Amino acid sequence: MTPPGRLRIGVASGNITPAVGVDLSGFSPRMGSALGVRDPLELHVLAASDGGTTVLLAAFDLVGLTPAWIARTRTHISAATGIPASHQMYACTHGHGGPETGVLPPMGDPDDDYLEELSATTVDVAQAALERQARAELVIGFGASFAGVNRRSREVAPDGPGDGGPDDIDSTLIAAQARDGDGRPVVTLVNYGCHPTSSRERIFSADYPGHLRRRVQLITGAPCIFVNGAGANTNLRFADPRARGYGEARSHGHALALTAVRALQAARPSASAAVAAATQGATLAHADLPSAAEARAMRTAGESNVEAAANDVMRRHYQGYEVEHAERVLAAHGDPAWTGRQQVELQALRIGDLAAIATPVELFAADGQAIRAGSPAPATIVAGWSNGNWGYLPTRRVAAHGGYEAETAHPWYQQPAAWTPESGDALRAAAQASLAGLFSA
Repeated sequence: MTPPGRLRIGVASGNITPAVGVDLSGFSPRMGSALGVRDPLELHVLAASDGGTTVLLAAFDLVGLTPAWIARTRTHISAATGIPASHQMYACTHGHGGPETGVLPPMGDPDDDYLEELSATTVDVAQAALERQARAELVIGFGASFAGVNRRSREVAPDGPGDGGPDDIDSTLIAAQARDGDGRPVVTLVNYGCHPTSSRERIFSADYPGHLRRRVQLITGAPCIFVNGAGANTNLRFADPRARGYGEARSHGHALALTAVRALQAARPSASAAVAAATQGATLAHADLPSAAEARAMRTAGESNVEAAANDVMRRHYQGYEVEHAERVLAAHGDPAWTGRQQVELQALRIGDLAAIATPVELFAADGQAIRAGSPAPATIVAGWSNGNWGYLPTRRVAAHGGYEAETAHPWYQQPAAWTPESGDALRAAAQASLAGLFSA
């Protein structure tokens, strides 16, 4: 057992690349099965203990994971290790070069065999991380990067909502590193918020997070874990947003890696070795539904579009989401028990002076900055797309300006309506309460 007040950290990794032929996720124009692999998708698990409490942080090169899959896997890990479900966090890079997992089913069909294997692999990697725990010291550094750009700005999208300037993003980069008794790196943890959307080719790729991790590992000699942040309105800063490519994913990934390494050069040691976990619930609320008449009109139009795509299997799949969305709205109208509300969890982990808060939505930069500003932790990783993915959570400003994220993205997440901006208030309050629970003693 770890002596009280002594931090122990272990890390392990696994390859989670599906077989070629499994359906992709993330881009509607690139729907269909994968035709190849550019670079591997990976899973990384960090285990931290202080002699009384153990927590796990698992990071996946995936667009997201469903709450049902997470609940099953938490149960399996608890049975195998004794670590409570409430002490296990599941973060996703939100990579658009990975398989469909059930989070965005209009994009493709999730492969049940793959998801079952993914759960088993997660258990194995978690056990390996626990077995490799050793005494470590934690250091934490801060940097800033504008590798990302506000994709809702007119400079990036001339016909878009014009919501802010190109640099209105969460530019904060946090780099934390565990080091052994001789000062050698054990693992580096990097947090930055930006969509991995570099290419629409039908191949599996970890995008810029993969390049970032490999470069940090090359420089430090230790594994690197990337946790994506509040990047709902942030894409990489492409020279031409209409002509994305893996070359820019590589260059931005390497630039972010160097920013992280520079941050570590000025990193400060954690003054605490405490490990803890806390969770608060929050209620998200849907905006007003389209009327039943509007939903019936949507269904008729969708059925017509499906019929017109009779000879194109993937186009029929794409158009079918319009019919499914209309049916979902009509079902809500006909369900006397439907409240338009969804309970979600806001889980926080503490490792010394570092906190990580999992937000199960596509979180905008302003909300990520607000959560970090109100956190009692010396350093707070805001983990977007984590412990589930319920879609975009518009701020008041985003809702006022409209656009894809506020008006038309929710059907892809199988939601009958968008979330209200007031839902963001509930999420931020729960996040702050969860974080406060870690540092109240």
